Amino acid sequence: SDDGLKISVDKFDALVVELSGVADPVAIKSNWQMATQQGHAVTKLTQVDRVVTLVDACTFGSDWMTSDLAENRIKWTEEEDRCAGQRKVTELLAEQVEAADVIVLNKIDMATKDELSIASTVASGLNEKAYVQSVEFGKITSNLILGPLPKKEKKKSCCEAAAKAETECKDSTTGAS
Repeated sequence: SDDGLKISVDKFDALVVELSGVADPVAIKSNWQMATQQGHAVTKLTQVDRVVTLVDACTFGSDWMTSDLAENRIKWTEEEDRCAGQRKVTELLAEQVEAADVIVLNKIDMATKDELSIASTVASGLNEKAYVQSVEFGKITSNLILGPLPKKEKKKSCCEAAAKAETECKDSTTGAS
């Protein structure tokens, strides 16, 4: 085994790694790529397929607008990790959302309409490519994490939407269906 790592499993279906709230998924993916290039044993058994970011619909908007540092948040960082503590909350949120392949918009049952709208709009604005799934109580299907991603609906441009609305309006006034 490489680097003293003992692997006794020849094959497994999936490996899910849950990172702390201040983790940088871009750095994790970069480290994985470097380990792959160096031929690290575990990279021969699995790969990083996707990054899933959990967004709290109730607090994302207010967290997005804060000037707090991570160290100002209870249990966000380890006391001895001064580097992580000096990161701005907004930077951490942006990095995690921008790196996501899937954004899980959680606590939609607890969020107000405004909170939900802001969280959804900001998260989607930061990462238009990510698949966004709204959930209650963090309940998601394992397929969203481990299976093929659902196809994302292409958003229509404002011009396409206006043209469609105009056509529908003309159709309804002329009686066309």
